[in-house]
Amino acid sequence: MSTNSDRLRRIIYKSPYGPGILIWRGDVLVAHELPGSAAAEASGSTPPRSRAEKKLVRQLENYFSGNKTAFEIAEIPLDRSLWTPFQTRVAEALAAVPYGTTVTYSELAAAAGYPLAYRAVGNCMAANPYPVIIPCHRVVKSGGSLGSFSAGIEWKARLLGLEGLPVPE
Repeated sequence: MSTNSDRLRRIIYKSPYGPGILIWRGDVLVAHELPGSAAAEASGSTPPRSRAEKKLVRQLENYFSGNKTAFEIAEIPLDRSLWTPFQTRVAEALAAVPYGTTVTYSELAAAAGYPLAYRAVGNCMAANPYPVIIPCHRVVKSGGSLGSFSAGIEWKARLLGLEGLPVPE
């Protein structure tokens, strides 16, 4: 039997790049889709209800408008139910990387306490359900190139540019 807290709710926020989506189950954020996706264009959104939902919408709208924004993941009710201890430490280490800076995969692995796990860090970044909130776009290759990004390399370049970083070609 399903309850209201089991149902997924979509909250749409606005950005200069189109609407973005926050997907909530009860009081927990389960996913974030970057602006401009086809799913965001579809109808079926609920307005933000809780203080956490309203704050996150405001933060994302500010971020995509080019304003320096820090997402405190300890204050955002992220669904961590499927995270391993490794994923948790990587997410926490990445959340500490300041706006407008980058870190390499190997630097992030070391910061998380797993200095040889840079490939596993890459896999963790590829599966990040909270792009921008957990800023996986700030992770680059050791040689300075962008590496990959789940939403496409164009998005990674756009997000780094929004934060005032030079984007390698």
